[in-house]
Amino acid sequence: MAPPYRCLMANVTGTFRAVERYELVKDPVAGGLDPAIPDDYGVLHAGLLGPEPWSGLREQVADATEPIFLFGGRAFEAACGRYAKVLIPKPFDSEHPQACPRCMAAIGVKG
Repeated sequence: MAPPYRCLMANVTGTFRAVERYELVKDPVAGGLDPAIPDDYGVLHAGLLGPEPWSGLREQVADATEPIFLFGGRAFEAACGRYAKVLIPKPFDSEHPQACPRCMAAIGVKG
């Protein structure tokens, strides 16, 4: 059975974007540290939503409007097997210059 992932232009349905790390930046108003996606985040990975009904992190990503940062020992396994600490609620972009080629191969799309 073929995976339920379709490439519409560069965005792959049934997926979301993920990066391996975040950085802590100082909030200029409150003075605390807030998580942020670094400018040089490295590789853009694909997270798989899978079939509904979703639960756990997949449900959180499906409902999110902002990135989800995973703290401590929490991580999400990307399509390629690497672990991500930031889940971005936008479809994976197979034409992004930093798109992970192993993720693209795992979901069956070409960049």
